[in-house]
Parts: sequence; structure tokens; C-alpha cells
Amino acid sequence: MGEYAKYHKADIKIGTCEDMLYLRWDQRHLVEAMAGNVDPVKEINSIWFRLPRVLESTVEPGGFDFYGFNGARPIPIYIQPNSPLDKDVTELLRDESHLGSIQLRSEEAGVQCSVPCNHGIPVKDLPEGVCYNGFNANTLCITAVGVRREANPDSDGSLSWGWRAFVLIACRVCGKTLFRFSREELEQCSLLYINDGLKLMEDKVDFQALPQYLEIMELDAEAEFPTLE
Repeated sequence: MGEYAKYHKADIKIGTCEDMLYLRWDQRHLVEAMAGNVDPVKEINSIWFRLPRVLESTVEPGGFDFYGFNGARPIPIYIQPNSPLDKDVTELLRDESHLGSIQLRSEEAGVQCSVPCNHGIPVKDLPEGVCYNGFNANTLCITAVGVRREANPDSDGSLSWGWRAFVLIACRVCGKTLFRFSREELEQCSLLYINDGLKLMEDKVDFQALPQYLEIMELDAEAEFPTLE
């Protein structure tokens, strides 16, 4: 379902359901919510915003190109080996419930089939007739950003509520969204150098700037919504 808003008195498409494919976090106050559509200012606890990319910094709300995933060109990453996050993610992805799907086809034979995507992690059991042919252990990418209000334990055992910023993580091979990483978890990740030229330069700049952008998101959310109604 398409989501629309007013921008300079014109109707623009800002996303689909909870994904703001054509709207960055820092643009949410530039648009006016429309009845029957998501409100990108008041409903931040349940939506995801377009991943900020430096080469799109001058693009106006609704004017972005669509590159699949959550709108923007994703940032390829890998989890630092032997980190706590690496161990947790590896264990989760070994479960068959996290398998994705890839479409394979042969024009010559005129056949097409779906095969499971294991996101670079060998799972316990594969479907009959499917086998491995090597691994690419680094298939993760960052696709979107968002904030969620969560309870955090204090030193005295009580809980305090606050806003936390996250990035959405997907498999760049099959496109399946897998996790959300916090700023602290993102520190256990590194940029994956699979692009070259201008794209690689953009990846470097944007990956380096992302933690500060997430921190600003948290501060913005706390200032605007110190309590969530």
C-alpha cells in the first residue's frame, strides 16, 4: 500500500506501508501528513526511513530513485570475526527458519526454480537435492534506519524508557530482511569492499557517517517525544 504526503502543496509518494522508501529521517518535517496515510513525524516508532546516502543529499522528498531493498542503494558490510555479534548472528542463521529464497533460471532449458539462500552460513539441513558449492560468508548489507522506544535496565534493576536508533540488515543476495542492529552492534561491523570507484567512495563516507547520524536520530526523537503516547 502506497503512503503519500504533501510537499510544496503537491501529493508525493513517500513510501509503502512502514517503509519510507522516498523520505529520509532529516526530511520528515518537510512534508505534511495526509489523512489515511502514515504520519512520518508522529509514527516514528513503527516506520523505517531511507538510508542516508551522500550522493542523494540534495534530493527532495519523494524524488529519490528506487534501488530495491528499502529504497536506497544498500551499504555492504561484514561482521567482525569472533565478535559477540558474530557469534550471535551465526547461531541464528544456522536455523532453517531464517533461510531466504533465490530464483534460478535457464533460458536454454526453459526452466526456473527457487533455491534456499543461507546468507553465507551453512544450516543444519538443506532440502533434498540441494547441496553447497562454496560459501560467501559476507552477504549482509544495511538498508534503512529507524528509531524505537525501548526499556533499558538501570543499575538498580529498574527499567527506564528511551529512544534507540537502529539500522535494518538484509541479505544482499536474496534481499530478505534479517535483523536490526543498534549503534553499539554496528561498531562490531566493518565496510565490505565489493564496489569500486565512486560507489566505493560513497560507501566509505556513508558508513563512517552513519553512527553520528543514528545518534542525532536518538536525540531528535527524545527531544520531540520524551514520552510516547
